[in-house]
Amino acid sequence: MAIAFQGVERFLKSFPDGRTAIGKPLLTKWYGVLEKVRKMNAMTDEACQKVDRLFSKHDYHSILLKGQAVGKYYPDPSVRMPGDIDIWPIKKAILNNSARVSRGDTTLLDDNRRELVAFVHQYKKDSYVQLHHMDFLPCGEVSVEVHFTPNVVFNYWNDRKIQSYFTKNLQRCTERLPVDVDVVFQLMHIRRHLIAEGMGLRQVVDLFWTLKSFGKETDEQKKQEVVSELKHIGLYDFARAMMWVEQEALGLEEEYLIVKPDPVRGAFVLNEIFEGGNFGHYDENYEIPDGSKLENLWAYSKQAFRCLRYFPQESIWNPLFRIRVWWWRKQNGYDKF
Repeated sequence: MAIAFQGVERFLKSFPDGRTAIGKPLLTKWYGVLEKVRKMNAMTDEACQKVDRLFSKHDYHSILLKGQAVGKYYPDPSVRMPGDIDIWPIKKAILNNSARVSRGDTTLLDDNRRELVAFVHQYKKDSYVQLHHMDFLPCGEVSVEVHFTPNVVFNYWNDRKIQSYFTKNLQRCTERLPVDVDVVFQLMHIRRHLIAEGMGLRQVVDLFWTLKSFGKETDEQKKQEVVSELKHIGLYDFARAMMWVEQEALGLEEEYLIVKPDPVRGAFVLNEIFEGGNFGHYDENYEIPDGSKLENLWAYSKQAFRCLRYFPQESIWNPLFRIRVWWWRKQNGYDKF
């Protein structure tokens, strides 16, 4: 809403009489929302610094993901509605092991995960361990998620490729995710939301500004390398769908499209956004029951099967992924938390 109001402000600069048409009560409400979002961003930025300092004291280097990290691509980061804090802390000793990192040795991420789980449980003993992240203590009013890797995908074989991709790019990510890695990461994140939980327009807007930055900062050779990577890790079809959504819904110029838009898959994705929204909040048919593991598995599977026609590989692996995570938690003793 704060982002939309920027368009209203530009309109009012060109047509001052528009204030009368909009009405003072609505304008006042909009200005109030804008100021609230800016204060929330300032609070979240401060919380990011506090969390970073805490992990730094324990020899971790933290990489900011999603949320506040995406704000750097916006013309005005203070108007993006902030969410929780997602950080990827990595032991400095691991970052210093450049030889193994350059070979894409995924055991580095496994070692880092084990240390992080133990560290987080010192502060939050009952934190549920997922395959790629777990909850940390909130920083003030801001929730914090600690990542062992930026993200995972449901397809086991593609996930192995993706973890290798993140590890190979680890040294480049030490300050922040490079824009090419961020494009890949955001496409992963959005597809995961679509298939498992429902996605909203905020993620679409995030990708819009990331693609803009990618197009301005990146040469043609690097763009082709990213396209090849998308094909290798199974994200190419979804990338084509999102290019159509970005162009159709937000008017992204053709020069910033990294692959050819797919109107069929894209129309399906856009419809899912309007029908369900982020985490399926607006979809009356989408509800994860608070019941047994089998009931939850069935509910998630139904959501995934809605996408089966358009993204079959990732959708069909969704229920298998949840069984895999259940077994992985049990093997590592994380089922006790």
